[in-house]
Amino acid sequence: MVIYPTIEHDYDLVGDVNGQEIKSIFKNLKGGTATGVDGIPILLFKNFLCILMPIIVLLCNKVLTSGQWPSAWKTSLFIPLFKRGNPKAHENYRLIALAPFLSKVLEKILDTRLSN
Repeated sequence: MVIYPTIEHDYDLVGDVNGQEIKSIFKNLKGGTATGVDGIPILLFKNFLCILMPIIVLLCNKVLTSGQWPSAWKTSLFIPLFKRGNPKAHENYRLIALAPFLSKVLEKILDTRLSN
């Protein structure tokens, strides 16, 4: 059995996600045509945010109220990127993780809530 420590602060981690939080995340996003492991380009979300916003809000709030991260959101593709130097030396690579985009959005919302 795993016992997690209780948080004795007034963090509002599980309050409803709102459109303003999502807009803020999208405003600060880098990139455009890259896709996550889900194969959906970020540019698609950016271009259709006004249409997709209610669905994104609903999905994020469902995850928070259920306490269950969707299994499809738990999958990442790890890719080693060569930096410079000897390509045979492992220290000359850095690892990036391509995660499902909506998972990243909710992670950023929770990170922002913890940071404030």
